[in-house]
Amino acid sequence: MIREGQKNFRAPRPKRAWAEGHCPFFHFPHLLGPMAGGVLPYAAAALWAYLFLPFGARAQAAPAAQGGAVFLKAFYALDEPRFLCVDIPGHHSRVNVAAALVVHTCKEGIWNLDERFDPSAISTGRLRMPEYGLCVSVGGARLFLRECGGSALQTWEYINFRLRLKRHLDKCLTIGPEPSRVTRGGRKNASRNMARSLILSACSDEAFERQLWRMEPPLKRSSPILPLK
Repeated sequence: MIREGQKNFRAPRPKRAWAEGHCPFFHFPHLLGPMAGGVLPYAAAALWAYLFLPFGARAQAAPAAQGGAVFLKAFYALDEPRFLCVDIPGHHSRVNVAAALVVHTCKEGIWNLDERFDPSAISTGRLRMPEYGLCVSVGGARLFLRECGGSALQTWEYINFRLRLKRHLDKCLTIGPEPSRVTRGGRKNASRNMARSLILSACSDEAFERQLWRMEPPLKRSSPILPLK
């Protein structure tokens, strides 16, 4: 369930009503068209993140759906300027719903149903992927898709931009500490997509940058965002 955050917790600057409800610096490639594969978009995104992203944030409700679903997206870019999103291993017909979930380069401009979440379910404490009708559930330290139900292992609270397991509020959905790696598919094409592990771990200052999440609809693009040359 979404819960009110601490009053003394510093909140991010509110988003303005730019096209599609996005900050133009976060998603500069979308506005630059043919220049989207160049250095300038990522320099702008990095500058925006450095200047404006908070060291803390007040809890907020999941956004209204645009196109029916949202990405569960890392708040900070970490080592992937295109940002990392919660993802099912595999792609399209090769998606493996039985595998542990990971984070992957956000799939802007390409098939991305394996990264889409239902915002109305998020508001009730469920991380549900509508394409598969399954919910994120804890299995040890890893995260898996399971049939949605009333299990305490798949009920979350979105507090101060962290996703905490309601049963153990000291445990957070966390991006793994290892460096992102180029995926097997990414080695074969120009996208050079990156991935790393997704775990449940103690909410901590040390893991702070890997534990903040935002929910945003995919960009309306007809091509992927390419990596820096």
